[in-house]
Amino acid sequence: LVDLGMQHGGFVEMGAGNGQWARALHDHYQTIVNNENHKYPQNKKNQNIISSKFEFVMAHDDMSELPLSPKVYHQHTQPAHSYFYSRVRKCDNHVQTVQKWESRGRALLLVYPSPGPMAMETLEAYAQHATRPVLVYVGEGRGG
Repeated sequence: LVDLGMQHGGFVEMGAGNGQWARALHDHYQTIVNNENHKYPQNKKNQNIISSKFEFVMAHDDMSELPLSPKVYHQHTQPAHSYFYSRVRKCDNHVQTVQKWESRGRALLLVYPSPGPMAMETLEAYAQHATRPVLVYVGEGRGG
């Protein structure tokens, strides 16, 4: 999955929740970046994506239905430090967020999206503005 992200400018994730998937992808990406012998040597084409400063996963959530309460699992708890992604951005409008310039050129990541229209609305908005649309969907089939 990280290789796919590296081929598509990273990921934009909508409905990231506490960011467990973003954290896992980010950590694996950092391992690759720190490995000198990886199959992606730096050159002009990929120098921006092979960098520890590059935000490989741009994770967003409206923070209305977090799976693990930040009142219990906050920045001073071990689970938050070990498993949550600290860069999850609060967004109020998933359609506008995925249409922003910074989201373009990235693969769209939807992990167990909430029931309702968010996933389809996000995908439609993303597809309208993506130059090379790629969707990574993790979840159950129709009707969940």
